[in-house]
Order: sequence, then C-alpha cells, then structure tokens
Amino acid sequence: MIGVVLLIVALAYLASLPQNQFQPADLLQPRYATDADLGYWMVYEYDPEVDVYHRHVVMEHPNDTFEWLDGDGIWLPRRAVEGTFNVIGSFDRRKAHL
Repeated sequence: MIGVVLLIVALAYLASLPQNQFQPADLLQPRYATDADLGYWMVYEYDPEVDVYHRHVVMEHPNDTFEWLDGDGIWLPRRAVEGTFNVIGSFDRRKAHL
C-alpha cells in the first residue's frame, strides 16, 4: 500500500514539472502577424530550475537561409516563449546556419 502511494506521489510530482515545448537549436518564428517585429530566434538552451529559455537572435538572408548570431541572447519565461512562437525548422548545432 505504501508503495502505491509513493508511486502516485512521484507521478504527480513529475507531471507538475514544466515540460518545455522547444528543443535547443529550434528556429522560432512569431505565431501572430502582430508580433512579426519580434523577428526570428533560435533556442539555445532551456533552464528547468527557473523555467526559462535562452534564445539567440537569428538573421534571415535574401536567399532564404538563416544564421544565428552568437552573443548574449536573451532569457525569457517558458510560457511567454511558447505562447508567442512556433518552430519552423532546426539548426545543425555544428554550423551557424540553417
């Protein structure tokens, strides 16, 4: 009986942890036309301890390729990122372009 209770508590705890929707190297585009000025971003990493994504700015070239710009990037809460952006591709982490 104690084992069953511990299993239920463990499953409830795991279900309560934040589940990130995006993976490192995902290319993000604003979901809504009104947010188009936000531009493109690449997910650099996700920090589950504080539930935030670290993102880098992405530049689109005239030949429809993308390049992420190495730098400090920006940290944003998971809910804000997942509510505003869609994944449109993924970068090869060994290169700086899609």
